[in-house]
Formats: sequence, C-alpha cells, structure tokens
Amino acid sequence: MEPLIVLLILVLVIRWLMLRGRFSDLERQIKELASARDENLSLRANLVQRVFALEQERKKSMAVLGQTPARAAVAKELVREAPAPVAPAVEITPPSIASPPPAATPAARASSSIGPDSRVSMPIRT
Repeated sequence: MEPLIVLLILVLVIRWLMLRGRFSDLERQIKELASARDENLSLRANLVQRVFALEQERKKSMAVLGQTPARAAVAKELVREAPAPVAPAVEITPPSIASPPPAATPAARASSSIGPDSRVSMPIRT
C-alpha cells in the first residue's frame, strides 16, 4: 500500500510540473498580446490625430480657396457652358404600298392530300 501512495504522489508532482510549465507559457503569451494591444492603441491614437490634423488643414485650404475671386470666376464659366447642339427632329413616313385589287377567283373544289410523310392518307374534300 505504501508503494502505491508513493507512486500516486510522484504522479501528482509530475503533473504539477507539467501544468506549471503550461501556465507560465500561457501567462507569457497573454503579456505579449497585452503589450501588442497597447502598441496598437497608441498607433491608433496617433493615426486619429493625424487624420484630424489633415481634415482641419483641408477645411482651412477650402475656406481660403473659396474666398478667392478667381475660383468663383472659373466656377461661373464652367456653369455657363453652352449646351450641346441638338439635331432637328426628322419625320419619317412609311412608303405607301399599292396593293392590286382583289381578283375574282373561281370557286374551285378543294382537294388536297397532306403528303407522303403524314399519317393521313385520304384526301381532304370540301
């Protein structure tokens, strides 16, 4: 019984050492991810500041350009461009087709067969 208890304690110590190594690796990875996140936050804050500065600079340049009379004159010239010429409408009439007067045809006895490839072999009479 005593060797069984010693074996159990030895197994528990080995498992504890393995878990301790695994937990230390996990803690190291967590610290690396946290530091990377902090770097991303500082980078993001820096980018936000740069974008804000660029937007403010653009607003100032648009305000300065909007006050110049040359820009207003160019804008008025662009608006006053002549419209493209439009071709006059052409009326198209269909040609008249003269049809001959209906000719009087004699009433004939109609007799017809459908044909050699048809299933009907008897002539049609009216």
